[in-house]
Amino acid sequence: SMSLYSVVIGLTAYHGLVKICKPKKGETVVISGAAGAVGSMAGQIAKIMGARVIGVVGSPSKAKWITDDLGFDGAINYKTDDINARLKELAPDGVDCYFENTGGPTSDAVFMHFNTFARMAFCGLIDTYNKKESPGPKSYNMFLMRRVTVQGFICTDHMDEYPEMLEFVKKHVDSGKIKHKVDVREGLDNYIEVLNLLFSGGNTGKLCLKP
Repeated sequence: SMSLYSVVIGLTAYHGLVKICKPKKGETVVISGAAGAVGSMAGQIAKIMGARVIGVVGSPSKAKWITDDLGFDGAINYKTDDINARLKELAPDGVDCYFENTGGPTSDAVFMHFNTFARMAFCGLIDTYNKKESPGPKSYNMFLMRRVTVQGFICTDHMDEYPEMLEFVKKHVDSGKIKHKVDVREGLDNYIEVLNLLFSGGNTGKLCLKP
């Protein structure tokens, strides 16, 4: 299960953080969807690289998990917090790297806090997938004002990185610096209900459906 976990989840998190964001020690990284499989691993990789890491999540229990168990420096609950105010509090020196999983109002807020020459790994837009209209970011001008580097990516384009990623992930899983959680639900009859958890934020970690 670890090898399967590593291929999809690990390669996505690894490429986005190590190859695109490239956080320097002490820089601030924000991860949206931070309690999901990719986001939680991306945040832990950023911590290993010496960054300050802020995760955006959708419940108090997820906020507690990423800070208490995974070592994130702070958490923002996008459903109840004023995201802009919390970013001012948690990232007073601005945001250097953003791992984008969600889109929507979270991203608009993060963009306003970008530092000059910030980097953004563009992984997903789950906030927009079910919407009839997909409004563009309100803070689009910040990409120009802050000279932000934005890179969209799909992990299957980077399979050549699999050996180095596997070595990195295995080393840090074995040492306890990378932890992962699998959220197992049962019954194929519940397929639609379980699938919807991905869009409502009802799962923590990797979501699996067991027949």
